[in-house]
Amino acid sequence: MQINKTNIITFLTANHWKFVGENDLFVKYKAPPSIDIRDYIIEIPKSTESKGAQQHMVRIVNNLSILYPSLEGIDSQYILIDKKTIMSTRVADNDTQNGTIAFDKLRNLYYYQSRILKQAATFAVSKKQIFGEAKSEVKELLGKSRALQTEKGSYVTKLLLPSDEEFLFDEINIGDISGKVIGSLDFLNKEIYSTELAKIDESFVEQYSDVLNIDLYSEIYNLFWKPKINNIDVSFNSLSQDSFIRMEHMLNEKKRNHFRLFIKKAKGILMKQEPLSAFGYINKLSSSDPKTDSNNYIELVADVANIEQKIKVYLNKEDYHNAVEAHGDRKYVKVSGLADHLKSQYIIRNVEGFDIGPSI
Repeated sequence: MQINKTNIITFLTANHWKFVGENDLFVKYKAPPSIDIRDYIIEIPKSTESKGAQQHMVRIVNNLSILYPSLEGIDSQYILIDKKTIMSTRVADNDTQNGTIAFDKLRNLYYYQSRILKQAATFAVSKKQIFGEAKSEVKELLGKSRALQTEKGSYVTKLLLPSDEEFLFDEINIGDISGKVIGSLDFLNKEIYSTELAKIDESFVEQYSDVLNIDLYSEIYNLFWKPKINNIDVSFNSLSQDSFIRMEHMLNEKKRNHFRLFIKKAKGILMKQEPLSAFGYINKLSSSDPKTDSNNYIELVADVANIEQKIKVYLNKEDYHNAVEAHGDRKYVKVSGLADHLKSQYIIRNVEGFDIGPSI
């Protein structure tokens, strides 16, 4: 197991260690004021190929593991050697203080964590505030992530995310995804709860387009409400990032209702601006008279924001005729248009685009 000095230097620099000099054998970094050890200096060998140099690097890693709890145990290898990112969530509720958690709560916790990562990746890739698509990136991210052993105390889940070298997409990296998660939670704490619902308008939604994604916020809401999690700490730790945020009293009725109504209002604004584009298969055909343009619709099953949905699409007689043929030939279709969201179903009444795709 070779320890790369560049990884160590990247970690020290990201955590505000200061380069203070070098000699023929070592480069020297001084601890920041947050490390409460006066004039503490780490000397990193310029050449790390020899056995002795590697032993020295192991001691550096061990010392950093003492100074930084995020590097405890095997986590130091994942971060400092493998250049991976660890997402940790600490649930600090009354029923988890002894280090245990109800199975249903744990299952929902992992489920909605994965949903949050999906939407964060989609937001980072598409830059869209609603109805984004990033199927390949999402599949790669979740396919290369693994669950780690948890810590004792208040229940902690840990997800090991892939390194940037493993995540084979040039347009985004793991830091972009984790940044969307932390940024969204921070915006929830600092802005959403303190903003009156009457002030949520098109201008507000546009002003915060870099951090406001409705599909991501819907999953954040579900993370707290579905498993009934009241207090949680979320952190991402990597070579270049050590981010942390605390979310408290999330089940408070006033906060929960405000968050829910915020999502509903902002989503309504965005759905008037952003067409829904869906690619899927026809599950149902219905028409009172297919020779006319009135009351012809199909039910389309397609992924919307990474979740399979049923979409009711009203069609003119020509598109409906094509839909009947596509259904009979077992072919996919693609539709687009501004949508309404009623209960659990999207409805497109004015289709902007209708195309026949390949066979199912």
